[in-house]
Amino acid sequence: MLPRLHKTCLHTLLFCLAALTVLARQTDLFAQTQSDLPNPGTGAFADTTLLEWSEASAYQIAQLRVQRWLLRKHLQAETSTYLNVVEILREAGSFAKEADYITAQMLLETALELIATDSKASAPPQTSTQSWTPLSYSSSKPAWRWQHEALLGIDLSRLEYELGNEDLELLYANLERRSVQDNANPFAGARFHVSRSGGTAWDLRAFSLLKTSREYHNGLLEFAAQNALGQETNWRAENRFEATSYRDTSGLRYWQNTSLLQGGVKLGKHVTVEVGDEFRVRRYGAEKEFSPNYLHNEIGMRAVYSAGVATRLEARYQYGARAHPRFSREDYLEHRIEASVSQHALESSAIFVQNIWRRRVYPLGVPDSTFQNTYQEEFLRADLTIGFTERAGLRLEGDLTLRQYEIPSVYTPDFLNARINPKLQFKIWKDWQASFGYIFLLQVNSTKQAASADDPQLSFVHDFYEDYYANGFTLGLDLLSTSGFLMSASHVFEARIYPDSPVGDATAFNPNPNHNSNSFLLFLSWQINPRWQLSAIANFDSQISRSEYSEDLRNTIFSLETGYAF
Repeated sequence: MLPRLHKTCLHTLLFCLAALTVLARQTDLFAQTQSDLPNPGTGAFADTTLLEWSEASAYQIAQLRVQRWLLRKHLQAETSTYLNVVEILREAGSFAKEADYITAQMLLETALELIATDSKASAPPQTSTQSWTPLSYSSSKPAWRWQHEALLGIDLSRLEYELGNEDLELLYANLERRSVQDNANPFAGARFHVSRSGGTAWDLRAFSLLKTSREYHNGLLEFAAQNALGQETNWRAENRFEATSYRDTSGLRYWQNTSLLQGGVKLGKHVTVEVGDEFRVRRYGAEKEFSPNYLHNEIGMRAVYSAGVATRLEARYQYGARAHPRFSREDYLEHRIEASVSQHALESSAIFVQNIWRRRVYPLGVPDSTFQNTYQEEFLRADLTIGFTERAGLRLEGDLTLRQYEIPSVYTPDFLNARINPKLQFKIWKDWQASFGYIFLLQVNSTKQAASADDPQLSFVHDFYEDYYANGFTLGLDLLSTSGFLMSASHVFEARIYPDSPVGDATAFNPNPNHNSNSFLLFLSWQINPRWQLSAIANFDSQISRSEYSEDLRNTIFSLETGYAF
């Protein structure tokens, strides 16, 4: 059996690694949020392991496009198109706060369709002497647009770990009762964006980002080209290259190149069909088992039925394959099928239902001793908004995830995860929206059947997969101002209970104590003037144990970025 000290140290190490991983992901996401990248295929053929990151980035890119249109059209703030776009943007933000970036992207795509339709409708009418031009083409002269922006900012973080009882400090003499880790990472960089549109059916975009900081260097170059082959057909090609090098003791260095080719055809007035292929190569400076080089390819097909802002149906199929030249045990194949339907009403009422099924197969995996275990997963999400008045409404949302492994084990247990979040939404003033709701969480694992009481090591792993349920509340406040100031704040309180967790035993290793947690997230974006922009993200998470024999955890992240267009 592992010594108690080793177990506690391992627990602390795992927590620190998880917290630092979250910090890195949020920092990278913040940097990506502020870039005005062209939409990389709306995440249609995304790498599974990077799916959440790519979906979040695609959402943020589309969000910026919509926001900038609103800023340019603030003198038309009372028009029906403007008001509809504002409402859709707020709805998309609500989905994004729950990490449902696919739905958020779908809503923003609808907003962009409204913007495009409005732009065509407001264009000067053609006279009878002018030649007819398909809608996919622009009759304006070719125009090049250049954007240059200098970046300066800082990422701050603090990680706190505190033992709950002095007896534990005496029991584990090598551990400090309170441990604090502060980190500050100033950075500077530049973004360059050039685009060409109009005159022909060609639409060209190029984007580059160079960023250096005390902890890492990062560079990115992306090129996209889109061509309309007549009125109903188009194709798009994209290539994205990025490289990152960390300056810490890990020495992590890698580069990645992603190429996408996609074609679409419009069948009638409301139906669009797209097919595409995405190929990715990633190479590390020092390849290891936990950072292996790989090749990844995904081919997919998507069909969308859209009737303006009112109705949208979508179906998608993806087939992906990943190969690791040196670590073939990590190779996998994946099938993914998605279907969704959304219906919106002008009375601020809407319904959205989404189902995702996927099956990942590890041909050479060893399910009884590693994480490479074949599984299938079912995800169901439902979201219902009922508008009582123009200013108030009820939103009922929830999701269910069921994952089943081919051979369940303590390393890869079957599990059921559920979340329910009903809440009231209301407008305080013209540009302010607030929400208050109740949240319930549930997770049930199969490790009780899979674990062996005769094997202490398996029992130790089993401790990390305990069943739990939680009750709490959510708060939200959003501001979308036409003056260029945007704000979104959210708070989640959760009282989590682990029914099988040991209570009142200072000598028992307990990685999952009953606890209360608070999570606060704040996002600000201020377009001070045409040249200066200020953005900030703040996140505070705390986990306070209900037992004096367990630890308390706190994690604080703050990121500030200033951009100057020159």
